[in-house]
Amino acid sequence: MGPRIWQHTSLPKGSASRLRPCLSIISLLLPAKVPVVIPYREHSVTHHPVCASIGFMDNNQSDLIICWYLEMEKRVESFIQTVPYRSDTTTLFFSPLASIFLDACSVLDAVFREEYNGSVNREKLTMGDYAPEFEPRLSLQNKRTLFLQYPLKYMQPFDGWTDKHGAYCALKWWQDHNDLKHDRVAKHEKATLDNCLLSLCALHQLISQLSCFFHAAKRHNLLHFGGWNPNHIEDVIYKNPQGVTILFESSLFATPLGEEEFPENAMHIDALLYGKGNRLWRLV
Repeated sequence: MGPRIWQHTSLPKGSASRLRPCLSIISLLLPAKVPVVIPYREHSVTHHPVCASIGFMDNNQSDLIICWYLEMEKRVESFIQTVPYRSDTTTLFFSPLASIFLDACSVLDAVFREEYNGSVNREKLTMGDYAPEFEPRLSLQNKRTLFLQYPLKYMQPFDGWTDKHGAYCALKWWQDHNDLKHDRVAKHEKATLDNCLLSLCALHQLISQLSCFFHAAKRHNLLHFGGWNPNHIEDVIYKNPQGVTILFESSLFATPLGEEEFPENAMHIDALLYGKGNRLWRLV
């Protein structure tokens, strides 16, 4: 059991918004150097160079996104029970995967769009706008996610999506998605198992690193805390996760959240360092 992490006791839902006018008046009456502490809110804005959210998505929206993700993952998991993920199957076209591939990319785009905080018109946003906005905040380019199937394999769907200047570099699977979206018949061969898994993994990574999904992920048993207290870890994991790492794990993927990333060699993963998980510790 790790050390207990403390935070201020949270107030009942909605209390913070009702108290804010009172607190504003109190702040005017207090000396300048006496801080007024705003009560903890379940969806307070948090900022961290690795895991951050600007809080545009509310709890209901976050839960809906995770439900969509889990439904798509369930369909893929069912598919690979019939067609195993192997070197001779990853690049083949499979018609049932087309809708999953397009759906995963559509939801990914929706999450990026909702959490975008730049100056570009929201209706005109593209992946070229998301990369320079989100890479500095989330470090997705170097994020390793373990595909929970044998042989053990890392997936890095955002690898290489920005250059040394932070500008967007085209992702092949995203280009394939655009081709398939605009001409599903002529570009049907883009609906491969590899593209489907990369797009789903990209959504998995994005959800895992944005704090607005923390409570929804906890409700869906996607977060594994190891010895850390799950009721007092949210602010730490997104603001200053030094010495703290937990695991975001679904049926197909596992991504660390916090200070530690997975080692370069997947065979060297120590599951206990990453919250153990339900499947991770059985595979490594």
